[in-house]
Amino acid sequence: MNPYDVMGLPRNASEEDVKKRYRALVKQFHPDLHPDDPNAARHMSEINSAYEAIRSGGGGEVRVESHYRDGSFSGAPSGTWTDEKGTHYYAYEDISDIIREMFGMEGSGSISDYEFVEMYISQGMYQRAARMLDNMPKTDPRWYYNAAQIYEHTGDDQKAEQYARAAMHMCPGEPRYTAYWQSLVMADEERGLAREKESVILKNIPRIIAVLTAAALAALALRPVIAGIMGHFVG
Repeated sequence: MNPYDVMGLPRNASEEDVKKRYRALVKQFHPDLHPDDPNAARHMSEINSAYEAIRSGGGGEVRVESHYRDGSFSGAPSGTWTDEKGTHYYAYEDISDIIREMFGMEGSGSISDYEFVEMYISQGMYQRAARMLDNMPKTDPRWYYNAAQIYEHTGDDQKAEQYARAAMHMCPGEPRYTAYWQSLVMADEERGLAREKESVILKNIPRIIAVLTAAALAALALRPVIAGIMGHFVG
């Protein structure tokens, strides 16, 4: 298929038009931006191949390997590469810049694995972030920091505090690790106080019921007396 047709461009499209269209297609099909779209990876690979062909001045057909294995391309086409961590679809710096722009990420150039993990966490893609961490060595405090965030957001507060403490001990001079661990400890203390208050209320419910019941019975017993007194004054 002609690369211009793949990108939906006329043959006389300017370099600026090509780049603008490419950025729009990346936002529409990039697998890291659309993890729930099973066809996003193939579309992105075709677009990358077409983009490369146009930028290099080639006018040949775009050919994309269509065989999948475990959800990934084998014999990955231009614009992707495969390593032990899986198949990547962001060979061009343009894509990194687009992703940085869309998610408010600082810096420039290629996006690191940890930046992708943090991007997934910020978007609530905790399982995707966890899978990526599983393929990364546990030698960096960022690994434990990110793991703590995943555990926090998925409801395991004990492990979140444990991993945050590990990150802080590995890099005691990093303020964000210390601040994050302290925030988890404070949150745990607040939950503990809330549980204590709830426990006090629950323990006193029988006593409160007993007091209210006694007051109600006393009011019933006093009704004839009160009625007699009121009748005396009225009479």
